[in-house]
Amino acid sequence: MLPRKSRHAAHGAIENSQPDWPRLYERATAALRSAFQTRRELTHSQVADIVCGTLPPRFGRELSDQLRRRGWLLPRAHVPFDVLEPAKCPAAWRDGRREVVRLALFGLPGQGRPTEIKHREALYQQLCAQIKRESCDLPTLNAATARALSHPDAIADATLAGMLRSFADNREAELHVEAGERGNGDVDESQLRTAFRQDSSPTGGADLADIIINLERTRLEFEDHVRQYDELAARTALKRMADLCKRHQEVLSDSTLRDCKAEYTQLVARCDEFREQLAALADRAAEAAEAGDSVTATWALRRMAVIHALRPALLSDDRYAELRRHIEDSGEQEEYREAAARLVARERAVAADIRARAVIIRQFDHIARRLPATDEAYRRAQADFEHAAEELQTQNTEWIASLVIEMGALVEDMNDPTGRARNQVDNFIASVRESVLRLRREITTIRRRLANKPSS
Repeated sequence: MLPRKSRHAAHGAIENSQPDWPRLYERATAALRSAFQTRRELTHSQVADIVCGTLPPRFGRELSDQLRRRGWLLPRAHVPFDVLEPAKCPAAWRDGRREVVRLALFGLPGQGRPTEIKHREALYQQLCAQIKRESCDLPTLNAATARALSHPDAIADATLAGMLRSFADNREAELHVEAGERGNGDVDESQLRTAFRQDSSPTGGADLADIIINLERTRLEFEDHVRQYDELAARTALKRMADLCKRHQEVLSDSTLRDCKAEYTQLVARCDEFREQLAALADRAAEAAEAGDSVTATWALRRMAVIHALRPALLSDDRYAELRRHIEDSGEQEEYREAAARLVARERAVAADIRARAVIIRQFDHIARRLPATDEAYRRAQADFEHAAEELQTQNTEWIASLVIEMGALVEDMNDPTGRARNQVDNFIASVRESVLRLRREITTIRRRLANKPSS
């Protein structure tokens, strides 16, 4: 066994060494799944505490302190969705711990709520039917409501409990209406007979429980559309709620409708803000693509693709395709300019080479007319002339063909749908071919004249 000091030193070395982050990520994921099995819902601070609790003590305390200092564990904290992207990720989290931090901030991937909503709706209908079946007066209503609220899911789900209380309040109003209709006469105490009594409630024969269930179902749909940022579907659900409250305003309270209208107003404001942010993101990506910054442009396209996949109502197919085309067109414009610059540079280089040889040939013709063949300037000009003539001989049909292929590749890189670049290249090739033939004729004329010139 190691001495106490050695054990402390070994423990400190393990504590200070870099942990196996992939293994810790798996352990934190398993801990979160186990917690969700025992509790139906966790707050973001509880998720962070569970993840930090699975880490070695020093790293767990360090991560928890960092999140708290940034204010990301507060009840109404707003964490930027791209805080862990490579461009914005803090330096302390850029190693293997980044996925663990992502788990602590955002929880398990794929946490949807449709299943919970369906379960809540089904249980709500079951408990409401139980309350209506067992309540014929206020004492029985209070007892049935207490039994429904003592259900484990109603205890754990405050929303479900509120829905049940709302139904109980409406059921109480219904019982008061029924008592008023009977007047001051003797009340029939037989529950067997009242069970078969025709409903004469102010709802015009409609079942009040079904009306309330429809209202709550519509409200749940509205809340689900709000979470998905589906402005159109939320407006449709809100209109259905308004129609229900208008038709049955004598038995339904409009407080829920007022709350939903306020929530819809906030949804519209948030959707407008997000759309402005998406447009700014697209403009930033377009500027990056136009400047040749492919990293930023690709990052922005990836972020837009994620938003489109997760929130299709916020970023529709048509809008996503429009923004993507905007970015791609900007990138194509940059590629077009680069290809056009290469094409123009190549044309200028070929034209400059031909002009230089024309100058040499015509300069020698000028010197040969005025100086004798024994002059030093004549010999230098003649050497340059022969060299230029030899190079022009190499610019034969194969050279022209290779130049045509090279220029054609540059035109294809430009991706010019108008065809103007292709016409420009065709005219340039024709001009090069004509210039080379003209210089060859001049060379032949000069050589013929020198051969016929009498020797001095």
